[in-house]
Amino acid sequence: MTLALRAGYLLYLAARDKRVPTLARVVAAVCAAYVISPINLIPDEIPVVGELDDAVVVVLGIVVTRRLVPAPLLEELRAKAAERFPETQGVPALGWTQFKRPPKRSLAFGVDPHRRERYSLREARYDALAEDVSEWAAIAAQAGETLSVLDAGCGSGLFLRHLEAKPHFDKLVISATDLLYRDTYRRGLYQDFFLGDLMDGYPEIPSNAYDVVVCEQVLEHVADLNRALSTLARIVKPGGRLIIGVPVFLPPLHLARMYVVPRLDRLLGRRHERGHTRAFSLRSFLEHVAARRDLHVPSVRGFRVISGGILRPLENYRWWWKFNRWLGARIPAACIEIQAIVQKSPAASSTS
Repeated sequence: MTLALRAGYLLYLAARDKRVPTLARVVAAVCAAYVISPINLIPDEIPVVGELDDAVVVVLGIVVTRRLVPAPLLEELRAKAAERFPETQGVPALGWTQFKRPPKRSLAFGVDPHRRERYSLREARYDALAEDVSEWAAIAAQAGETLSVLDAGCGSGLFLRHLEAKPHFDKLVISATDLLYRDTYRRGLYQDFFLGDLMDGYPEIPSNAYDVVVCEQVLEHVADLNRALSTLARIVKPGGRLIIGVPVFLPPLHLARMYVVPRLDRLLGRRHERGHTRAFSLRSFLEHVAARRDLHVPSVRGFRVISGGILRPLENYRWWWKFNRWLGARIPAACIEIQAIVQKSPAASSTS
């Protein structure tokens, strides 16, 4: 694992440094993207052998990158790595650096005790979302206003955990909805808590009520996507934002997941129903949103290009999380999950 950490960090530095020749940066980025992407030539489920393709790609990426990067620049990158991660005794001086061991126990992003990786990629989307909402709350406060936020389908309250830790949490008012009462984190912090189904339209929530409506990991469970989007568009204020997060597949895998897999389940007599009733590619999801004239999508970002497996220890390091944020912003279609920042037209005033 030490070798994997060292290789990953070298690829990270090479891909980010603009002085590195373009071809070397592309090779480093492509190799890193393959390793952290959901694409695998050999399935990870196969013991030992399933991890070989990632290892081979990393080795090839390192070899090619080191050949293409000029020696003085390569030495400079090594020096930067050495300054940040000093070598320890017993480690061969090969121009690499030894990483400090992460703490044995830590909270994901300092807030969630359910995941031990300090920068869990499964939770990176909630941290990014909370960061944005906190900044928007600060901007609203400067104008003498309070940012109103609704977490549609809050579940265990994971978004609230992340949002509460941000610096401008006191400058916003948050409410939530969920299908049923459960052990939701600090429910008392919500101004309103609505019990109901998105597919029923949330009749108890007024139209044009919230500056920001968050709908994270919900729409893949709904039967009628247009109805769900209509409800979300109705309750957000004109000019307000919808932040919608869904899992995505590279096309045409989303079609196979939606139409082929259910048929195979029936053919094989699989009794346990899958939780997701819908499957998207990035393009297919954006097409659904674009079909509405009152909504447009100024930005999309990707998360969780891969999490767990042989690379899970990397999720204890800030640079690995930052690299994934950088990569997800550039190739969201190749990620496992995306988050779309959707703007409602200032002229729109949905009432149904």
